[in-house]
Formats: sequence, structure tokens, C-alpha cells
Amino acid sequence: MFKVEIIQFMSGRRVEGLLLKNADEVLKYIEVPGDSPIFYTVDRVEDRTSLGCFQAWFSNDRALVRLDEHREHYATNPTLVVEQVDDIVFNEDTHTFTWP
Repeated sequence: MFKVEIIQFMSGRRVEGLLLKNADEVLKYIEVPGDSPIFYTVDRVEDRTSLGCFQAWFSNDRALVRLDEHREHYATNPTLVVEQVDDIVFNEDTHTFTWP
């Protein structure tokens, strides 16, 4: 079972919670948004226990992705060159956070 939460921040805050049976169903709901800020969280749940969690924050043309599988994984692209002066602001539920 997959527990999916989708939070959209354009035109107010809209939250959608879903319980889906398989990964194919999850992929029908998860997509890379255009310019609208959005937050996805997907938990793989078995017998009321989370086996892993995928979280993705999207802000304009950037994204921050976090995978939790009872240990941390942080992916980076060493070839990405970004000329950016300000931190990127991501929305999360009821607050925002910045990322350099």
C-alpha cells in the first residue's frame, strides 16, 4: 500500500491524500509541475509500518528530493552549474524553507 499526499500552493493551499495499492497507481498522480509550487510525499506502508518515504518539493524550475529508507540518501549533480544569487524558497505544508 502507498500513502500519497499532494500539496499544491497556487491559488491557495490544496491538499490531496490518497491510499493506493501499487506503484503504477502512484505514477498516475505524481508528475513534474510547471511553474506552480508543489510538494509530494509517498510512503510505502505495510502492516501500518513505513518501509520508505519519497518526498519532492518543486519551486519554479528547481526541485529538492529526499528518500528515506531508514538511512539518508542525498543525490547531487556535480555537472550542474547554477548562477544564482538568492536561495531557493520551497513550500512545505504550512511553512516555507530555503535551500542554497
